Amino acid sequence: MIELVHINWLLLLSGFSCLWGVAVILAFLNLKIFTRFIKKSVLYRSFEIKGFKKWITVGLSLIFLGTVLYCFKLPTNRLIAKKLTDSGEIEIFEFHDHIYFQREMLSIDRNNRKFKSDEFIPLYWNGYVSLPYVRLAEGKYVFEFQARGTASVNSSKGRMEYAKLKVEFEAETSGGYIDLMDIRYIDLNKDIKVCRMDVCLKKEKIVKFHISFYNDAVVPRGDRNAWIKNIILRKIEPE
Repeated sequence: MIELVHINWLLLLSGFSCLWGVAVILAFLNLKIFTRFIKKSVLYRSFEIKGFKKWITVGLSLIFLGTVLYCFKLPTNRLIAKKLTDSGEIEIFEFHDHIYFQREMLSIDRNNRKFKSDEFIPLYWNGYVSLPYVRLAEGKYVFEFQARGTASVNSSKGRMEYAKLKVEFEAETSGGYIDLMDIRYIDLNKDIKVCRMDVCLKKEKIVKFHISFYNDAVVPRGDRNAWIKNIILRKIEPE
């Protein structure tokens, strides 16, 4: 397998078109309200008759165009779309009962990959860990890992705040594209915490998990960091 990156141009253009359509209608309505307070009633009557159909039609046409473009976008809601093809060097791990993701199987950001801890994987400086692609059959699964964090003062809230993690679950959609299926935000504390995400697949898919630390801060009253370990994916057997 190889991972290709495409720009989802139709998704981008559909968004712009709809925004412009809404902007045109709102601008017209605001101008219409403004002209009500102008004493030159002739200007208002001319604007009322000629402007209404013209600008409302333009706005609705742009919104309709955006809707049509959205229907023909790539089969993913991501602007930067990822697609898997049959050729290349990306390894797809086959799943049996469970997978324990060892350090050498992970993609760690360049700032943290240099730390060779035997236990925890540090996620300093808003670091992240990407897991390899895994082929899963239909069924229920649980993605688990252990994590802990440190706290520092949140200047905007005026209180101590611990590190926070974001777990993203991606899965294969039509056409081989990889789309974001679920996100979970996790608040850590000084103690080791078991973090989990439940996944239910109705058919076989290639999936991927991504763990990131997103609220890093270094202040005089603390350095906010996060560490993770024991990353595992296992299947939940039906009762």
